[in-house]
Amino acid sequence: MKRIIIKGLLIIAGTFILAQSVPTVKIMFLGDSITEGRGFNFRYLLWNRCLDSGFTFIDFVGDSPRGNYLLGYDNDHQSYGGASTFHISPWGSAAIASMKPDIAFIHAGTNDREGLEKSLNAIREMVVNLRAQKPGVYIVLATIPTKGNDYYTAYNNLATELYNGMSTFAIADVKTVWDDKTDTFDTVHPNLKGCMKIADKYWEHLAPVLRWFNPPLEPRVREFPEESFNYAIDTAVTASRSLNGFGPELAFDGDEFTYWTARAHVIDAETLPPAVDWLEVDLGQVTLLEGTAVHWTITARNYGYKIDVRSAEEDLWETVVEKTVATSETAFPFIGNVDYFDKEARYVRLTVTDVNRGNDDWFKFPASVSEFRVFGPEPVNVSRRIKAGANENFIIKVP
Repeated sequence: MKRIIIKGLLIIAGTFILAQSVPTVKIMFLGDSITEGRGFNFRYLLWNRCLDSGFTFIDFVGDSPRGNYLLGYDNDHQSYGGASTFHISPWGSAAIASMKPDIAFIHAGTNDREGLEKSLNAIREMVVNLRAQKPGVYIVLATIPTKGNDYYTAYNNLATELYNGMSTFAIADVKTVWDDKTDTFDTVHPNLKGCMKIADKYWEHLAPVLRWFNPPLEPRVREFPEESFNYAIDTAVTASRSLNGFGPELAFDGDEFTYWTARAHVIDAETLPPAVDWLEVDLGQVTLLEGTAVHWTITARNYGYKIDVRSAEEDLWETVVEKTVATSETAFPFIGNVDYFDKEARYVRLTVTDVNRGNDDWFKFPASVSEFRVFGPEPVNVSRRIKAGANENFIIKVP
């Protein structure tokens, strides 16, 4: 459950506590590790897209214990890593009965090895359970990228078979937009780009259904310096250390699908000292700065960090941003952090001081940054500058 404050309105897991009569819409995600997520997941994108669109009356529901790799959103879900469809159905039945979701997304079948018909019967069983608890539930079934055309055709046929006038059964066609070479990190599990594709396909259904429940309320506002310029492009950059092939220049190239990372992942987290890695950019001359924007990579948890500046190499560093303890309020994976300050400087350093591992201690993530932007007023010579707000990939655009 997630507690949110939006302009004086207290929300706990999407339920309004103060003077609001808008009903809570309960959304359940049923699936396997693709839904559960490993370090990142599409549910995080959908949660933020809902809030940014004014759909603040939502509650993600479920009681699965895994998948809490990111903070700052409602992580509840009903998915089980490694599970087949005919396991997901009985395992999720109790949660369906107790939580009675209004909307259900099913992404199941990747791990099925016992035949198509058994998969279809398990999906039918889930639909029966969902409708028994909420006759008007809106159900969306995702097509499975790793399965062949027999599964694709059969899933689409289910949309006709299982549709009724009270409860919609629809298809989120993930398979036709999927590329296992560019959308996954292991040919199966989605990377950032793959998560965005799944979120887009789910959003095609979720947005109109939420509008049917209730018109959007006032959306969450994220300030971003649309008129500022990024001074960190085509500059000299250094880092405390870098994993081979993931150098610091990749955090300054304008491409959020490339990134700097300090080192390899380490399983024995207790043997590592606290994170003290840093990125530094030399702007070439003293420049009037208005702030920075840090875009963390998909392997990020929540980070603690600080920003230091100085005008000359012999000067002492001056701290202008200090959020050194990792919490959901200090650093947001993928969406990024924008910090404002007015300072003249030539050198800007981002130091990672803490990495929050959430509820999962089995994996220690390194400092890793996709884009580090340093912005200020528009320069006279703009030949090598780009607008800091021009990259549509930095913040997810809502249609």
